Amino acid sequence: MRRIPRKSTPEKIGVQAAYTVWRSLVDRYVFIEHFNKLKNYTHDRDFLFLLTNLINDFKEEANRLEELCQNFYIQSPQPSSRDTTATGHSEVLSDRDTAEVVYRFLRLDLNILLLGLKNSHTNDSVKEFAINLVNKAINRVDKFIKYIKFKDWLEIPPLYPNVNPEVREQLAVNKVYLLYDHLIFRYNNIHQTRIFSSFVSDTDFKALLDVGTRVLEKQVKTLEEKLLYYGITLPKPYPFNTPVPENKQALQDRFMYNTIFRGIQDAVVLHGTAISEIIVNDGLRKMFIELTLDELSMMDKMDKYGKLKGWVFVVPSFKGGT
Repeated sequence: MRRIPRKSTPEKIGVQAAYTVWRSLVDRYVFIEHFNKLKNYTHDRDFLFLLTNLINDFKEEANRLEELCQNFYIQSPQPSSRDTTATGHSEVLSDRDTAEVVYRFLRLDLNILLLGLKNSHTNDSVKEFAINLVNKAINRVDKFIKYIKFKDWLEIPPLYPNVNPEVREQLAVNKVYLLYDHLIFRYNNIHQTRIFSSFVSDTDFKALLDVGTRVLEKQVKTLEEKLLYYGITLPKPYPFNTPVPENKQALQDRFMYNTIFRGIQDAVVLHGTAISEIIVNDGLRKMFIELTLDELSMMDKMDKYGKLKGWVFVVPSFKGGT
């Protein structure tokens, strides 16, 4: 692997972002090691090809993470073996068993990357790379779910029995909760944003909140239409109008910004973790992928705006040794 010379003065990186880089590299070493072992027990030729491509993807990501560790003086973990040849009976694992294990690896990886993304905004280059990792992990999970469904290697959860008779789509019971829970989450987001907007002093910030409210309203409409399509009763929303405060000084713009920014970070995790749980209905999974990508874009914009305003909390920096 090509090594990048260390800089005389390492770039600034937050302590949690440094851990995220290190942890992501550890995970990739583990994936490479175990997937190489699983290849020895794989019989289906196209599944073997898929596993090989996954290993190559993780190797590329590991190379980039190694470079980040070097740039930020983060001690790298023990690397994985180049390849692993197992001895023993090749029938000890079926391809279906292997696929179940790989699926859980990929699902866990996506969830951990989403959680790490919440704390990777100290350094813009690390944040950009972390977002890229999340995008690739989402794509991997989506494609792998479609693949193992095609192979009939995936356990299907219980289906919701009360779908409208006119609807031919299948809907798993957990998807009903995910849709309902996301709608409640958005009801809360809209109500909070409207309240905050009435307290805002900074005109630019108010315009940003107004744009955000319109995005939330569009998402609410989509979620409501989905629930009604399946014949599910909607929860009761909050009143549309919010009272105008007599004293706008009761809430500071910086406090409102950080509250909303944390809400956006939580929304990224909420939307993203739902992706790997939606296995029956590909259309619903696509909808949650779009929600996640939109939220990632909004999080990035809010982060840059908060830095410009000087409103973001400055987390402790990691200073690696030479």
